Amino acid sequence: MRTGVFTTFILKCNQNAAPGIPFLMRHFNRLAGDAQSIGLPTKLEGIAELTTNLRKLLATAQPEVNCDLRIKVILSPAGLEFTITPLNRRWQKPGGISLKVFNGTRPKANIKHSDLSVSEAASQAAAHAQAEEALLVDKHDLVREGAWSNIFWFDRTGTLYTNRKQALPGIIQSVIIEQTAAIDTEITLADLVNLASEVFITNAVELVVPVRQLLTESGCYNFLPGPLTRKIQELVHAQALIEEYLLET
Repeated sequence: MRTGVFTTFILKCNQNAAPGIPFLMRHFNRLAGDAQSIGLPTKLEGIAELTTNLRKLLATAQPEVNCDLRIKVILSPAGLEFTITPLNRRWQKPGGISLKVFNGTRPKANIKHSDLSVSEAASQAAAHAQAEEALLVDKHDLVREGAWSNIFWFDRTGTLYTNRKQALPGIIQSVIIEQTAAIDTEITLADLVNLASEVFITNAVELVVPVRQLLTESGCYNFLPGPLTRKIQELVHAQALIEEYLLET
C-alpha cells in the first residue's frame, strides 16, 4: 500500500432503494483530517468527489443485488483508490468473540494510517491463539485498542468506559460517546480483568461486538455478554439508519 490514510465502511445494497452508507460523513471528515495531519499533498474536494468516484466504480463493478459490500478508501499522493469486496462479518458469533493480548501499539495511533505492521502482527498472534481479535497493551500495561477496533467495558455499577488515548478515534466509538455517558479513561490490563463486567469492541464494519474471553499471558478471563452491551448494539444500529447516506444514481 502507498503511504497514505484510509477508511473502511459498509455499503448496503438494496433491491428497492438506493445503496446506503452508514456514517459516511464521519468517515469523510476523518479521512480528510488524517490526510491533513500527515501533510498529504492530495486533498479531497468535498464529499461529492468521494461519492462521484464511488458511483462510477460501482457502475462498472455491477455488484450482486442485495449483496452488502465492504469498501476501503485509500487517500495517498496518487489520489483516491477503492477496494470493494463482499461483506464478511467474521466477528458476528453467538456468545461473542475472544481477544488475545498483544504487547505493542500502532505508530501514529490517532490516525488511520497505511502502516499496518503492528495491527497485522497482532492479528497473526491472535489467530495463532485461536482468537478473533487482538488487544493492544503498551509497555505500562495500559489497554489501548484492538488491532482493528476500539474497546469499551462496563464496570459492576453499569458505568461505561472506553480509552481514546494513543488509540484511533473510531467512528462507532465516537457515536457511542455522543449518545451515552461513556467515560474516556485509561485502564491497566490487570484492572480490566478484575473490574469489568461486560466488554465489547467496535469498528465501522462489525459495529458492536461482545467479548466473551480475554487471553493473557497469565491466563484466560471470561466475560458474559449481557443486556448492557445489547442496548449499545441497538443504539448503534438505530443511529446507523439515521446517519445513512443514500448513494443515489
